[in-house]
Amino acid sequence: MDRYLSFLCLFVSLFLQFPFNFSWRSLTFLDLSYNLLEGPLPSSLCNLTNLEYLLLSNNKLSGTIPHCFGNISSQLIALDLRKNGFHGKIPLNFPEANQLKNLGLNGNKLEGPIPKSLFNCKKLEILDLGHNKISDTFPMWLEALPELSVLILTSNQLHGTIGISYSKSPFLKLRIFDISYNNFSGSIPAEMIENFQSMKRIDHNHQAEAKYFYHVNDKRFRG
Repeated sequence: MDRYLSFLCLFVSLFLQFPFNFSWRSLTFLDLSYNLLEGPLPSSLCNLTNLEYLLLSNNKLSGTIPHCFGNISSQLIALDLRKNGFHGKIPLNFPEANQLKNLGLNGNKLEGPIPKSLFNCKKLEILDLGHNKISDTFPMWLEALPELSVLILTSNQLHGTIGISYSKSPFLKLRIFDISYNNFSGSIPAEMIENFQSMKRIDHNHQAEAKYFYHVNDKRFRG
């Protein structure tokens, strides 16, 4: 009967290692977050081709993120690997027409650029890459993601200037924007902030006045 298992939630179970091989191709939800799991991810995870939610945050996992995750990424809605010890580049090659809404990689040791295949994630709402070692320029191309509401890039090695957007409605639904503690130079273009429509609060006592809410630490801007 276990071959028909579709939902498995074992968070805060204090496992030290993965308790089984993953052979349930019908599994759509797997939550092993807040355990004590150590070492690399088992290759058997790549057998879960119907997986929609993979939640492994707050463990002691290490190694690289398997390249085979690209084989299951077309079905994934949420991938949460936050607060582990993964290193290397982000290898995920997201295909077109994927379902991903939440990608959490905060609190690892990931390096290299932000993968351009995220451009294919048209349903992405939350992108949290904070507290890694990602080295890249500001990914202005993310402005094209129509559902993106949370963008967290804090505490990386992002650099260069933040250019002006040429889109009529960039980051249309963005509500949380955190690029603090990087190595950007110059300043954020005023035009970019003014386009953050979902962060805008209209003061009805002064109808021409709009206020914006975002998180930027000026101490890490140069110029």
